[in-house]
Amino acid sequence: MEACDINAANSLETLSYTIGGVAGPAIAGFLIAQVGAPLTVLVDVASYFIFALLLATLNPSGPLRLPTAATNPAGYGATFRIVSGTPVLLSTTLSSLSSTLAKAR
Repeated sequence: MEACDINAANSLETLSYTIGGVAGPAIAGFLIAQVGAPLTVLVDVASYFIFALLLATLNPSGPLRLPTAATNPAGYGATFRIVSGTPVLLSTTLSSLSSTLAKAR
């Protein structure tokens, strides 16, 4: 991925997460009403398998890299500096963190 595409990629990831959070429960409720809970769970399982198969077909466009903390002697401190020094990564991380904490209440 090119550096100029990072903002667009983060925006699309956030959009897909939000759409899934809004549409997912509505679709599940509809399916439960139409076909029952057991079959709805099977539909959910099938959707995960389809996702995994589609993911397996992706061809990485660049060299595979290990996470910074695994390859850098500075460990997670280096990762924290990267995230805190990159506004897009920081805002996305804080947004996800606040969403997760709000759901945990």
